[in-house]
Amino acid sequence: LVDRAVTVSMSEPRGPVYLSLPREPLAEPMGPDYVPGRPVQAVPVQAAPDRNAIRDAAALLAKAKNPLIICQRGDVEGQLGKVLGEFASKFAIPVCEFWSVRNVLATDHPMQGGYDVAEWLPQADVILVIDSPTPWIQRHHKPMAGAKVIHLATDPLFARWPVRSFPIDLAITANASLGVVALQEEMAKLNPNVAERYKAVEAKNKARREASRKRAMGGNGSPMTPGYV
Repeated sequence: LVDRAVTVSMSEPRGPVYLSLPREPLAEPMGPDYVPGRPVQAVPVQAAPDRNAIRDAAALLAKAKNPLIICQRGDVEGQLGKVLGEFASKFAIPVCEFWSVRNVLATDHPMQGGYDVAEWLPQADVILVIDSPTPWIQRHHKPMAGAKVIHLATDPLFARWPVRSFPIDLAITANASLGVVALQEEMAKLNPNVAERYKAVEAKNKARREASRKRAMGGNGSPMTPGYV
């Protein structure tokens, strides 16, 4: 059971597991000659994305006027942040880290769209949701009519959740980093013209950061505001 817990915790998405044991084996004494052996289960290899699905997703994103990426958590090594930062910059797609569990992009990245999905979701015509159990709060946020929603994750349905009803037009099962790299390869073949959109997104994010800093610095007094702290 301990071997399995370690294996599950090291599988994507990596994280803690809850281990429960019956009281009877827990009460048994462990012999002084006990030596742990090799793990009985191996960590699964990374899930590679289906190429046809990647091509379909790339075509949607390449044709989009206002694409949006929503990403809630990166990997502990920072690989997703690296490849997603490059992908977002190359194709001028803002990245919103709504309800962030583990930060992905640096806060000063030109395509880092902050943490309020309401600033981006209503205008987005194609939404790429990367490993995000809750990409938005459905009571308060709603994609525009006709928007296409792509979910990319090792488990894009989050099957262990008893209830989850976010719209999905295309679900891609893949390690997030491998999926983004594959998307970049396919979109590079399509070569969309994104120069004007890059400037607009970069300017919007810069203005948002400056406004946020101004609000925070306004609390530099006694008592200090939470924003300043």
